[in-house]
Amino acid sequence: MKKQAPPRILVPLLAFSVLIPGAWSKAEEKTYDLKYRLKPGEEFSLLNMHISHQNQKTPSGMVRLRSLTRDLELNYRVVSADDGVMTLEVEYRKKLYRDTDQAGKLAMTDFAEILGKKARYAISPTGELSRFEGFKEMPPVRMPGGYPYTGVFLQEEIEHLFPTLPDQPIGKGGTWTRKAFGVHIEYTLIDEVKVFGHDCVRIFARIENEQPVTKRKDRNGNEVTIETVEPYTDIYYFAYKEGKMLYRFSVASNAQSLMKNDKGELINHMISDVLYETFVSLAVSPKRAG
Repeated sequence: MKKQAPPRILVPLLAFSVLIPGAWSKAEEKTYDLKYRLKPGEEFSLLNMHISHQNQKTPSGMVRLRSLTRDLELNYRVVSADDGVMTLEVEYRKKLYRDTDQAGKLAMTDFAEILGKKARYAISPTGELSRFEGFKEMPPVRMPGGYPYTGVFLQEEIEHLFPTLPDQPIGKGGTWTRKAFGVHIEYTLIDEVKVFGHDCVRIFARIENEQPVTKRKDRNGNEVTIETVEPYTDIYYFAYKEGKMLYRFSVASNAQSLMKNDKGELINHMISDVLYETFVSLAVSPKRAG
């Protein structure tokens, strides 16, 4: 099956134009029982792209420190579905990091050590994740900065791909929340749309860090306080009749991290612009040669 290109940025941006309180007509109320309904033996692929630009605010103005591009491609297979809980097997088909520093020097990491390797986890009908297997056993990958990229980071990456769904049927304008993996998320069901011929609901999510202020020691042993402001917003397209996500668009503009010393003086001010785009294809990737 030929893969279709993701709808990119235009469609998600249109969603923001409909986020107007009171826009829902009670005469047109319809409820949706949103649940993941993946069947044993079903296969699909997931493509995730991440672009970020990291800047440092200085007395003389903004300084671009680095630009990051991350590509991830996973093949999924539904192993089982017991009492509604689905066990998913993921195979790493592609994982590539491109890191351009302040001087324009490009460093690339192709994660060859994990390509073709598989891991598993379970997902409930409402999207709660559990029973992670095989991620932490993945071989560590040495990054350009010298630190090891371990399976712990691979699991964290998985944890944020799919939306959590409400426990009860919900109508347009309805909201639900989730606290997990260090963030608080408020979801809103916006409307119903067609995506590649699939009947989908469009879901808006506002994401906040549960611990915006943290303390730690810097490399010299001095205590520092880090304040983070990360106004992430996601838009999901969920095929409600089939029970699967088709597309996600996520953006954080002007995400800030302020580092202060024990006197409360600002010693570092980082500002980032981040974009994520996730696309689920019903066609799996071809097997790698070799």
